[in-house]
Amino acid sequence: MQNLFYLFVRYGGFVSFLLLEALCIFLIINFNEKQNRIFLHSASVISGNVAEQFDNLADFLRLQEERDSLAANNARLLAMLGISRFDIALKADTVVNRQDTQRYRYVAAEVINNSTRKSRNFLTLSRGSLHGIKPRMGVIDERGVVGIVRNTSPHFSLVMSVLHPQMRISVRHALSNHEGSMQWEAPLGPDQVNVLYLPRTAPLSSGDTLLTSGYSTHFPPGLPVAVVDTFLVKPGGSTWEVKASLLNDLRNSRYVYVVEDLLAEEQLNLESSNE
Repeated sequence: MQNLFYLFVRYGGFVSFLLLEALCIFLIINFNEKQNRIFLHSASVISGNVAEQFDNLADFLRLQEERDSLAANNARLLAMLGISRFDIALKADTVVNRQDTQRYRYVAAEVINNSTRKSRNFLTLSRGSLHGIKPRMGVIDERGVVGIVRNTSPHFSLVMSVLHPQMRISVRHALSNHEGSMQWEAPLGPDQVNVLYLPRTAPLSSGDTLLTSGYSTHFPPGLPVAVVDTFLVKPGGSTWEVKASLLNDLRNSRYVYVVEDLLAEEQLNLESSNE
């Protein structure tokens, strides 16, 4: 009780001043028409701005949910495409029974960290081992190839970007089906790559499309990844030296799809048995 008395003695004057100020403002607003209109207008403007900011925040949160839902739907649609199926042909005399089974499944993920200007670039994704992500899985987006999963934690994945000198992706020339190897290295820009080992017999033209070859368990075959810019053969050489432009811009990658090859273990076990 004594402490309360001392508190009132110390701050009572200030509290009384605030109460009297509030009373004066109340009387002025309620008994003066002009001041009342000004107060109501100001209060309306302030409350409207506050409500607008809350609406914007709610719209942003709803938009985030819609983007996540759209990415998940896209992953399901990718799994339904023909390139994600594995054809099985059972022949009996001249009759062919066509069947297929699911080969590729996709997990939508958000890019939460990304480097494109270093000599060795990586991405971090918002999905990890709890979501079925494993090392060596490929990562794509709606425009092309992004990279390969290097490591995972329960909730995150580290992806070696296409913009990494150790990353080599098997590609083929869309028109002739000749195969080569796509590789990035500094000081190339984040939209340029080299293509190696394409034989000079491949009829190249600027603007030709390069596709994933399907010769690995990382990516489905037939995904467009780059277009040919320039090409030449050095004297005595047997292969083209190709500069190409990536179809996707990794600088603004936001949503990606992690590729799970459901038949990878079977294929790799068979291939390793021959070593």
